[in-house]
Order: sequence, then C-alpha cells, then structure tokens
Amino acid sequence: MICVSGFYDRWTEPPEIAIVGGNVNKHVSLGIGITEWLEVGVIMMATDKYAGQIQLRLLRETPRSPTLSLGALARLDKVDSIFYLVAGKHNVSLPLLGKSDVYGGIGGIINSEVPAGAGQIRDKLQGIFLGIKKTHRPQGWKRPLTLTIESDTKNINVGLSYELFRGLRVNAAVVKAQKFFDDGNVGVVLAVQLFRV
Repeated sequence: MICVSGFYDRWTEPPEIAIVGGNVNKHVSLGIGITEWLEVGVIMMATDKYAGQIQLRLLRETPRSPTLSLGALARLDKVDSIFYLVAGKHNVSLPLLGKSDVYGGIGGIINSEVPAGAGQIRDKLQGIFLGIKKTHRPQGWKRPLTLTIESDTKNINVGLSYELFRGLRVNAAVVKAQKFFDDGNVGVVLAVQLFRV
C-alpha cells in the first residue's frame, strides 16, 4: 500500500481557509505484505527523514480472542525508533456504534538518543493507545465510509476514510481534536492511499 499525506498543524482564530503560520509536511509510505503474517514498509517523513517498519503477527484472530502483532518503526538516523504491541478484534458490539473494529496496544522507545528539545516527539511515540473503526454505507453511496477514533494518553484523533474506487482511498483527519474545546491548536491531515490486495 502506498500512502501520500499532508499535515498542517495550526489554525488561526477564527478558522480561515488559508495557511497562516504552522507547517505543512509531506509524508510518503510504502507497505508490502510479504506473507499473511509479515509486513514490511518504508516511510519518507518530510523530504529528508526516512524510517523502516516491520510488523509480525503473533496470533491470528479467533471468535474468542483478538489478533496480536508485534512491530517496530526504526528511523534510519537512529532517532525516535519505537516498538509496539497491538491487538485488534473485528465486529465488536459497542454502545451507539454497533458492530465496529477495535484495536489497542502499547509502544515504547528503542533508541533513547533523542536530541535536546525533542521531548514532545518522544512523548508522542510511546504509551498506551486505543482505536475504534466504524464502517457505514450511507444510502445511495456506492462504497462505505469509515470513521476512525484514536486516542493515547494525551490526544484524540478523529478521521474519515472513503474508497473513491477500487484501489484508491482518500482520508481526512483532525489531530488533537480535544483542543477544539480548550482553545488549542489542532492538526489537519489529508491523505491519499493507493493499494492492492
């Protein structure tokens, strides 16, 4: 799967359709499933930073137990590399949402050689995280719309995903959505994914 995304990390007050301050970042990632239990990938962050990713499925999902995977994301410049353990379950009955996919896990830093001033990055790359995906097919739509809600110990992210046609998906997300309510700066992510199953 290939993903191209953009990220803008500041809104003015009141919100305007303009880029005022903040930063625009570009990311490109490529992920390939080697087997049904092993996935590898590479990520280009901005234009000068690269990372490699590998994810190994330890347990297959069953009617009574979730799938369990172990992964690592390693920066090639040896900064902010992490490992994570994630579990997921499909079609879990949730209040209000009904049947949804649920996943969660924990991550930690592999390489602690983080330069001074980068503590904020370190905080984002570790800790407990939880996510919910709800797929809904609005009446008259050809393909379903997917709502994703993710949270760690600090931030809440909300996103929508829609497959325009087979092999092309568009995504939009609000990062740090909780800051809408405390006059903080939220982030906006727009992404296009090309994929082949």
